[in-house]
Amino acid sequence: MKPTTAVDVVMQRQIIGQILRLRARLGFAVVFVTHDLSLLLELADRIAIMYRAGSWKSARPRIFYAAPRHPYNARLRDSFPPLHAPFVAPHRDPRHPTGLRALPSGCPFHPRCPQRFDTCETTRPELRLVNGHHAACHLELVSHV
Repeated sequence: MKPTTAVDVVMQRQIIGQILRLRARLGFAVVFVTHDLSLLLELADRIAIMYRAGSWKSARPRIFYAAPRHPYNARLRDSFPPLHAPFVAPHRDPRHPTGLRALPSGCPFHPRCPQRFDTCETTRPELRLVNGHHAACHLELVSHV
């Protein structure tokens, strides 16, 4: 569901408010598909991050924001400037990902990952439950064994 695409902030709040009222009254689940991380941090019970056509992390918003252990999630979080801190230019990675038809071997993020190791280049990580959240990252899996 992308109900707030291309609408102003006032209309976005009205739409979201109505969806949340309906959810509370009727008891259904809502899946928001968005690039607006601040909206997800405010509204979501869980956040699932996707990268290169796969799910790589699923966690509660507080865990995702406070302690993103997956390198992609940390970069995603850090791409939004904080409201009450000095501006720091985000890291710009000169390496561009290949198209979805030419995924690298192993972890799709490994060519851009600053923490990759040999296993990342050869073996695609599986999405597994790690300390109450789901992760598809060799770094997270080996640090919790």
